[in-house]
Amino acid sequence: MRLDDFRIGLRHLAREPGYSAIAILGLSVGFAACLLLLGFVQYSWRYDAHVPQVEQIHVVKQRFNVDPVAPWFDQAPLLLRAVALTTPGVDDATAFFRPDPLTIKVGSTLYKMPSLLVLPRFVQVLGLRAVDGDLDAALTRPESLVLTVSTARRLFGSARALDRTSRSATRYCT
Repeated sequence: MRLDDFRIGLRHLAREPGYSAIAILGLSVGFAACLLLLGFVQYSWRYDAHVPQVEQIHVVKQRFNVDPVAPWFDQAPLLLRAVALTTPGVDDATAFFRPDPLTIKVGSTLYKMPSLLVLPRFVQVLGLRAVDGDLDAALTRPESLVLTVSTARRLFGSARALDRTSRSATRYCT
C-alpha cells in the first residue's frame, strides 16, 4: 500500500458522507460485538481455571419435580454426600450450606454478612488458599470465621483480620 491509496480512499469517503458514516458505524458495531463475544467466550472457558483438577469436580443439583416450573438448586440433600463417598470413582465429596445472613458485631457496629457453612475437605476440593492464618484450623473450630479480603476490609478497616474479635449479634437484632 502506498500513501496515494489512502488519499483515494479519503476522497471516496468525502464524496459519499452518508454511505461512509453508515459503513464506519456498521464496522464499529461489528468490531465491538466481536470483541464482547470473544471476551465472553474467554470468560466462559476460564471461569473455573483457578480450581485444581476442575474436570473432576461435579456439582449435584436438585429440583422439586412436582412443580413443573420449579427452579434448579445447587444444593442437594446432605445424605447424597454419604452415597457419593461410597460410589466407585469418587475420590472426595464435600458440601456447603447457605444459611440466613449472619449479623455480627464488630466494636459497636452491626453488620449483616452473607455466609456459607462448609463441610470438611471443602478447602482441599476447591483449592482455596489463605492470605493469613490456617484455613483448616479455622474451619474445624466453631468459634472461628474465614473472611474474604473485601469482607475483612469492610469489617475491620484493613485486610489484616487475624486475631481480631467479632461477636454473633443475632440476639441484638429483630
